[in-house]
Amino acid sequence: MFNNVLVNMLNQIRNRLKVRLPDGSAAARQIPDDSAEMLRVAARTADDTDQNFHRLLSAKELNRQLEADAIRRSADKRFDPALPVSVHNMPKWDDLEYDTGIGGEGYNYLIRHNGKPIGIYKIRHSTSRIRDEVGMWEADQVLGLDIVPYTRRWNGPLGEGSLQEYVPNSGPALHTNTLEGQRVAALDYIMASGDRHLKNALVRTDRPGKLAATDNEGLLPPKTTNNSTMMRSEFVAAHIGKPLDPDLVKQLRTVDPAGFSEHLQTVGYPRDIADWSAERLKEIQKEGMITGDAWGCAIMREDMRIVYPPGYNNLLEYWKDHPPNASEFT
Repeated sequence: MFNNVLVNMLNQIRNRLKVRLPDGSAAARQIPDDSAEMLRVAARTADDTDQNFHRLLSAKELNRQLEADAIRRSADKRFDPALPVSVHNMPKWDDLEYDTGIGGEGYNYLIRHNGKPIGIYKIRHSTSRIRDEVGMWEADQVLGLDIVPYTRRWNGPLGEGSLQEYVPNSGPALHTNTLEGQRVAALDYIMASGDRHLKNALVRTDRPGKLAATDNEGLLPPKTTNNSTMMRSEFVAAHIGKPLDPDLVKQLRTVDPAGFSEHLQTVGYPRDIADWSAERLKEIQKEGMITGDAWGCAIMREDMRIVYPPGYNNLLEYWKDHPPNASEFT
């Protein structure tokens, strides 16, 4: 898998060169064959060491074939050297290091400054994925849950993506039946998270007792007439049908559902999808729990077992009664 990531990264650089430089074929040849072989050797080394391979790249190395005038050399012109380097205060690309060893789907980098972790940079060609990462943080702020690390758009050395604040952590959350687990569940339910497994809910060490909900792509799917849409969250599955903490419900009741929908629309979500999300917020406000009624579609655990609606063991059984209609997703 790691081998494919590196090869795909090389192909991505070649493809971008062909688009950005006048002589595409000549640009592609600017990457020497021995560089490609070096990447393949590094990939094999990673596989042989159980994927524990880390490589710190300088911005010059990372961007050595992307020096076209169309690419800006500075990530953010508002850098203030008098302040600490952070995702809020980013220096030029050349002053940062890019750790390729964090894994995950797509092109993800742990950004460091002088060896200190700063943030997670995800390069995404899909604007909807970037919107989801940023939109989840904004929704978290509006709802007052404070479980998503600060996230913003960032045009880094390999193109536009999202930049999320790095949080010190001791690894994945192993327990979902906690107050923090309820907060993750409420956010995932309202935002219809499609991939909340335990590995992207991290136990923070800088704020004891707190979780960090990371990797927030795949939110707010379109509402289909045959209810074939699905939600996947270990936290929602753990708390559906159970009363939520009174203080958590009280906090969520301070949020106007109509205003929440309007906010989601300003982020870029269609009105019907935003309104549907607001209906799930209203459900929690009214019932004091996640019932699943405002969703009405499948809710799955991390292992794909369905917990809502009752009567189904897996997605295939559910789809027999709610067959996906491809035209509804286009």
